[in-house]
Amino acid sequence: MQEGFTRIAILISALFLLGSLPLINSVSAEDEVDNWPSGDAWLYIELLSWSANETVEWDNNNGLPDPHFEICIEADGVNIDCIDTPTWDNQMELVNPWNYSIDIPDYSNILNITIECRDNDAINDDECDMNSELDEWKLFAEYNWSLTPTKGVIGNGDGDGNGTWKNAASEWRFTIDGYGDEDSDGVSDNLSGTAYGNDMHVISGVSGTILTSSDNGSSWTTQTTGTSEVIWEVIYNNNIFVSVSDNGSIYTSEDGTTWTPRTSGTSNPLIGITYGNSTFVAVGNSGTIYTSTDGTTWTSSTSGTSNDFKQVAYGNSTFVAVGNSGTIYTSPDGTTWTSSTSGTSNALQQVAYGNSTFVVISNNGEIFTSADGTTWTLEWTSGTTSLNGITFTK
Repeated sequence: MQEGFTRIAILISALFLLGSLPLINSVSAEDEVDNWPSGDAWLYIELLSWSANETVEWDNNNGLPDPHFEICIEADGVNIDCIDTPTWDNQMELVNPWNYSIDIPDYSNILNITIECRDNDAINDDECDMNSELDEWKLFAEYNWSLTPTKGVIGNGDGDGNGTWKNAASEWRFTIDGYGDEDSDGVSDNLSGTAYGNDMHVISGVSGTILTSSDNGSSWTTQTTGTSEVIWEVIYNNNIFVSVSDNGSIYTSEDGTTWTPRTSGTSNPLIGITYGNSTFVAVGNSGTIYTSTDGTTWTSSTSGTSNDFKQVAYGNSTFVAVGNSGTIYTSPDGTTWTSSTSGTSNALQQVAYGNSTFVVISNNGEIFTSADGTTWTLEWTSGTTSLNGITFTK
């Protein structure tokens, strides 16, 4: 296995856990200004940990809890959105299982975030208490994001003397980041995907960004896609470029310059795409999987999970899709999928295949390998560092 690792180049970006910060009790709004003038402000939400009190009965017959969260966000008193997380079945503890990004108004100041926790078992939908205050079970965060771009929130319902709800402890992090053009070069600073084909390099990114280069990266041209969505990934195979993006959008191009929207059949974000066995496979949020033989006509496949997929790869006659909560699914054809045990509950960020080996990385610094996509071995862990990118080179 050492030889395989010498051929693997890992792009690492670190996200170090922050200590919890006290809630701000009183915040006053400022005069309206653009607080992110270089682009669009986005709120990045991370569930860092959740643990249930083991001394109480969560489900009937001593069943384990099935935690689920609803996060509602207001900006200057205006509701932005309410987000439902996946439900994690039969879990007493979660570690870095989920994250989410949402666009917020650049001219806002005050964010109010409410987090509800529920135990979604088959019979009851019971609240769980993450707040140390006696008569409250929800978590709250109120802060001025234009002054404090990162906010940590921690809560624990244990010890408040209220037996109405089941107790749990959790830690969350909220970070403001931007999708923009801070260097004013006319190109988005947030790029996410790259591919090469038909003598053309293609890069994708936020705000519908597509860049092309026909001179091996010396100069780049911005192309028109007709969308403002994040284009998460682009690949070239079967004589066609195929890109996937938010809201289930898929775009194709033969030359990288002229792009055509295709109907996927889903509004869920599509995050990853690969090609193998004469088939394109695209994966995304809520266990979404779509397949196509030509990149233009797409068919839904049932994955068997509601967890978000992050990426998919093909090798050894097998598709491997990875995602949140240690999710790994395999398929020989992209249509029939089988769950595999990863050995972690952390979010699996990326998967790559090379040298007869699948390699998967997590947001908690773990590296797993497998020859067949079914049996996985933990090869290395840092314990805290989030690994976000991986590739194979000869």
